[in-house]
Amino acid sequence: MKNYKKLLLDDIKSELTDKDEYSTHVNYLIGKNKSKREYLVEGIKIFKILIDICIENGLVNDFIPHFVIYLKDARGIKNPNENIASIANLLKILDEETPPSVFMTQKVMSTGTYTSQEMRSFYFPKTAVEKLFNESFDKNIYMYYYFYKIGNEKIYERAISIEYNKHDVKKIKYHKSLELEIK
Repeated sequence: MKNYKKLLLDDIKSELTDKDEYSTHVNYLIGKNKSKREYLVEGIKIFKILIDICIENGLVNDFIPHFVIYLKDARGIKNPNENIASIANLLKILDEETPPSVFMTQKVMSTGTYTSQEMRSFYFPKTAVEKLFNESFDKNIYMYYYFYKIGNEKIYERAISIEYNKHDVKKIKYHKSLELEIK
């Protein structure tokens, strides 16, 4: 078994010297040519290790660890509860091209505009994450199922983001971003 903690620590140290966030797809850490199930199940374990690294190194005041699961585009959105009811359901709608990712993003207060024609997100409590992955988490876990569309097409882009400690902001930076509308 790979030492994910060492791999993550080395990768975070090298990436945070150039940037103010860290991100990697789980296939970089566990290897290519794995099944979608392996990427998902090992990815959530890697995410838990990332949380431990952030806690041990005092990074949780400044960073939000994320685990993002990319889903196939959809024509219209049905009830997301069905999609996250089990790993088997989730595997059916995983994006074939993009493996899940782990992130550490800085806690910033942002202002700006968003170009999406429509965006909605659904919040799920930690118990939904625990049931889905059969793993225990502390109270600071949040899961969001979100989808959006750009333009007038009926196709939605969608993903699931599991985040740690998003709302416990002790120090916050201010960042202004502006996204110009695509016409």
